[in-house]
Amino acid sequence: MGSLDPRGVRDLFDGSQLRLARELRGLTQVELGRLTGISGAAISQIEQGLVRPSVGTLEDIGRELRFPLQFFATDGSSGVATAFFRSLRTAPAKERRRARAFAAILRRFGAALGRYVDLPAVEVPKLSATPMDGPDQIEMLAQEVRRQWGLDAGPVADVAALMEGHGVLLARPLLATRQVDAFSVAFEDHPVVLLGADKGKRDRSRFDAAHELGHLVMHGPDYPQAEAERQAQQFAAALLMPQRDIRNELPARVDWNRLLALKGRWGTSIASLLYRARTLRVMKEPEYIRASKGLSARGWRVDEPGNLGPPEAPRLLSEAVRLAEEAGHTLLDIASEAGVPPEELSLILVAAQPRPRLSL
Repeated sequence: MGSLDPRGVRDLFDGSQLRLARELRGLTQVELGRLTGISGAAISQIEQGLVRPSVGTLEDIGRELRFPLQFFATDGSSGVATAFFRSLRTAPAKERRRARAFAAILRRFGAALGRYVDLPAVEVPKLSATPMDGPDQIEMLAQEVRRQWGLDAGPVADVAALMEGHGVLLARPLLATRQVDAFSVAFEDHPVVLLGADKGKRDRSRFDAAHELGHLVMHGPDYPQAEAERQAQQFAAALLMPQRDIRNELPARVDWNRLLALKGRWGTSIASLLYRARTLRVMKEPEYIRASKGLSARGWRVDEPGNLGPPEAPRLLSEAVRLAEEAGHTLLDIASEAGVPPEELSLILVAAQPRPRLSL
């Protein structure tokens, strides 16, 4: 975008960017109005594009929100697209808005980074589901994704790497809440998936990532939430444990040692393996109920045995930043290009490790 002076930002002012910055800081329109000396109604009008702020008001807003003025100029993005959350019942609307705003910040950062480094092309299949689709239809969609992505039979080695390699921006940010679990936002230029930073289980994190991929593949705006969540769970199970590969490995009766070995092989939890055995009709309902009670009695619903190590780490963005820096472009340069506060980048890049696979 290049550097803009305050008047240039005012000329290109985009009220939706103000809304994102405000929601990221967790402020209401009234609260921001008090901080800047104007009314909440005026903030609402500015965000809706009914009123353009003066240069002085714009500078006050930037200072209170701790955002560079550059951020408030239009960036030509597709805006905030459909978002799917795993914890709708427990996460307050304010926290969901904040997380969604963070996803938009990540998308904007990725777009700016892509001007310095060649990021992987977005190759997420669009295989629309219908609310009436059941497990068999969802299984076929998951297998089509595996086919298009050239996956061999058997377990997926690294779900995070797989998604990043096909253009999904993946991060595990340290957001200030644990009430918002993994979620996805289907931006057209770069779909975004954020994974919970506090979930230290590799098997659960892999399933979360596959679940969010299911949303990106199957679901569009206004899709019924309950059906979307059910189908995304089925998609994740089918993607990570394909019926044709795992069916003969699953036990018909509870065998904890065998399930523990399968957990290590497939990178999925014992609970998900049991559920897969049930849905594939390998394990009959009474036996599944007995196994579920056994999980609870052992306390394994909270902490299963068979630690698979730390969760898979998103690496695409950190590696892209490293390559850009080697070419002489600092992180501050990229932050300035994106109009994003550098402090937010530390949340985006946290816990990431470089993987040598990109090129300038």
